[in-house]
Amino acid sequence: MDNKLKELRLNKEFNGKKGMTQQEIADVIGVTKRTYIYWEKGERQIKPIKAQKLAEFFGVSVSYLLGYGDELMTFNSGAEFEEYRNNLIKHLNTRERLEKKLGKSTEQYKLDKKTIEKIELIKQRINQKYGTNSHGNPAYDALVAGIGENDFFIRLFDTILDFDELKETEISDLLYKYLILDNDSKHLILELINKLPQSKTKSLSEKDNK
Repeated sequence: MDNKLKELRLNKEFNGKKGMTQQEIADVIGVTKRTYIYWEKGERQIKPIKAQKLAEFFGVSVSYLLGYGDELMTFNSGAEFEEYRNNLIKHLNTRERLEKKLGKSTEQYKLDKKTIEKIELIKQRINQKYGTNSHGNPAYDALVAGIGENDFFIRLFDTILDFDELKETEISDLLYKYLILDNDSKHLILELINKLPQSKTKSLSEKDNK
């Protein structure tokens, strides 16, 4: 699905003129022009934090920015709102949590819609990085099956992915591969780890005394 970046960029009022260059957008968001071009062409996925920043700059929702739906969502009746709400709940399999937060309030609905959009971006990122497991299940579904329905952990995992990219580590890979194992395999891995030699490091006090 095509995003709306080019359309939004060309129609954005900026410095007294209509339309912005790719370089201007890149400078505002804090990325290179090349990175922005990749985003606009749909050749690279936009990270959640950058997608949110772009959406705020253009004054649209993240879902509209990414080409998922209309910017303005209105409901002609309570039944129509209820139907859309239930579809969102079903989509993320978090009925009990969302119903508690949403209730019947459209304001609460708007807040949770942002949360849903962010989780959806993380889901896409995980699926893009890991593909499917050995049974053909999408990576995100396999991960959720291993940890349960926990938005906090999903956000934490997204942060670990960012850390790995920054430090060129593989913590998220190890964590993902462990969590999608069956319980017997997890126990075997833990037993193996407990038998492996640990690296010897100096304490912080020893380092400070140098």
